[in-house]
Amino acid sequence: MRRLVLGLLAFVLGASVVAADIKMDVDITEKLSHFSEFRFPGNNHEGSWLKARGYIENQFKFYGLTVEKQTFNATVSTIVDGEKTVEGVNIIGLAPAISNKPGAVVVVGANYDSNTRDDPGPLFNNGAGIAALLETARLFMHNVKWSGAFKQNFTTIFVAFDLNTKEHDSGTSKPGGWYFVNEWLWDYLNKTDTNFGGAFVVDSIMNFNQEPNSQDSSENFRMMFPETFNSMAKDNMRGNFIGVVTQPDDKSKQLKDQFVGNYRKDRRRRPFRLEDMTLPTKLHQNQIISELTTQETVEFWSFQVNGTAMPLPAVLISDTEKLRKMPESPCGSKVCPAKAWLTEEREEFLVATVKGLTGTLLRRQTTRLPDIVDNGSEAASLPSLFTTIFLLLIGRFYQ
Repeated sequence: MRRLVLGLLAFVLGASVVAADIKMDVDITEKLSHFSEFRFPGNNHEGSWLKARGYIENQFKFYGLTVEKQTFNATVSTIVDGEKTVEGVNIIGLAPAISNKPGAVVVVGANYDSNTRDDPGPLFNNGAGIAALLETARLFMHNVKWSGAFKQNFTTIFVAFDLNTKEHDSGTSKPGGWYFVNEWLWDYLNKTDTNFGGAFVVDSIMNFNQEPNSQDSSENFRMMFPETFNSMAKDNMRGNFIGVVTQPDDKSKQLKDQFVGNYRKDRRRRPFRLEDMTLPTKLHQNQIISELTTQETVEFWSFQVNGTAMPLPAVLISDTEKLRKMPESPCGSKVCPAKAWLTEEREEFLVATVKGLTGTLLRRQTTRLPDIVDNGSEAASLPSLFTTIFLLLIGRFYQ
């Protein structure tokens, strides 16, 4: 009996040691449920806006990130409430490291407030984006802080932007992304872009539409993104791809290529694809850019120092938002819960982005430690430690 028990102990103990592995099991449904309502300081949606803010802060802390809150004032406007000044809060989750290598610091961000209109709705704008940000942060921190699978080399910053005023009914106040880039990030970088590797901004990323002619087919789009347009034309203009939009500078292209490589890594057959939508070298602000994104990528692209343009590298990950036809609501005129929208294809579409982002961060910002078996287990090293102690105590009892 004693030998049998000790043999079982050795087996379970070995399993618990192996359990310190790479965690890439994406669980996004529960997070989406926190962002299915309108989140805005007006039109009776202020409660859900504040609730979302508190949830994000608590999640960042739970993952083990160092949380900072950047406050700013902005004038918001809705047709119902008119104009009022409110306090916005950018929630910043830091995973600090010694980042003295050029291009070491990477930012991942998304807006957590929604627009005020029914189209595209609070889950698509930008509930899916902020849920993907949280899930990416969770997976990254599990692997570098709790599982023992990776050693973090470089600082990684997760930021939930507040008050995207570019999507309000009216008003000219600067959005939360402007305050983050100009009044937090630039100071954090010691007023130099040398150590900044770039930012990933996660926009609307849930609208997967297989209907023919569900994607913009304008001449303006063709001129801006000719290769993507040709790919769309061969597929009956279906909105069934994730777009990766960036500037053509070296840092931006490197960041983009790293994400693209990780997104396509598993090479599984999927009903969707990724489109590289690198902007032309001579970019003229036109309607396509404003329709493609009102997210905070533009605050990196348009950054200035003392009036001199100094664009910061940033990659926009987006389903192209306004340039893609929205699916019909499964709930009619009512606000749909997250599960009603989350078809199998949409969930797979979201999961692919989260895995691509997490894989990019782990490969770029960390070092894989030896003697860890990648077996898909969800256990972490801390629970394994408690399991080990418990089993050893039982073994002692049977001696």
